[in-house]
Amino acid sequence: MSDTSSVSLQNQDAREAPGQGTSVGGATASNNTKWVEKALQQEIAEKKRNLTKLHAAVEKKIRAVPLPEGDGDQLLFLLHKHKEQLELELAAMPAKEVQLLPQDPEALCVILKEKLRCSCVELNQALAQAKTQRAELESEKKNRVEQWLEEDRQLKEELEERLRAAAGIEEVSEANVVRALKTKVQKADERQLFFLQKMSEFVSKYFPTPHTDPEKDERRRKAGKTPRNNILPLQTLIEVLMNKSFDSPNDPYISLGAEHWIDHVELLLCFGIAVRHPEDSNRIKMCGFHL
Repeated sequence: MSDTSSVSLQNQDAREAPGQGTSVGGATASNNTKWVEKALQQEIAEKKRNLTKLHAAVEKKIRAVPLPEGDGDQLLFLLHKHKEQLELELAAMPAKEVQLLPQDPEALCVILKEKLRCSCVELNQALAQAKTQRAELESEKKNRVEQWLEEDRQLKEELEERLRAAAGIEEVSEANVVRALKTKVQKADERQLFFLQKMSEFVSKYFPTPHTDPEKDERRRKAGKTPRNNILPLQTLIEVLMNKSFDSPNDPYISLGAEHWIDHVELLLCFGIAVRHPEDSNRIKMCGFHL
């Protein structure tokens, strides 16, 4: 206890001495900071030395106590002593005066100024970061608004173009429509005539009518049969079937007669160009290729 009281007195003398010198000598603020730091360092060093001495004394007392025999008894004895030490320290803690900051007003002022300066620096950094984030958000917002405006402008232009196209379609006069239809019909007639000519050439070349013999035709006439010079060509038969299918679609059949050569009829039936009537085999019609 004498050692502890001597240490506290020395620390109190160390804290009071610089204050007296300052009041007498009138030193500047920089000198105050230096001696405050020096006083604190001395106080910390002194406390470290006291803790070292106390620790050494406790260890010396523990070693001086004889330990009982047996490993289990020794461990139990050490735990008991450690418990007593902790209880003594706990009992002595309320009696100690806790000093978080030095008692000198000038030292307190210096410490508070330093903390205030650090706080100002941190706040300035936070403010700069907030300004940077705000600028980034405003830039992103501006870019998005510009993008949305551009999309709206493009959509508006597209809709206006569609409206103009629709209005142009409505403005087409009836005369123009009739003229366009006549042009299409004329082109269709020309193509039909072209294909009829090609078909006529093809049929005349590969499917000619049978050769006529005057004597045989006379004998056929006397026998009551149709002479071959009266047989219709294949082209004529096809044209008759086509005209019948378009003129009377409800009854497109034609009746076969002596003027229709049986070979031509079988040819059309064999290749699926014509079909017979389901009830009358003497009637045929052209298949509906146009349907």
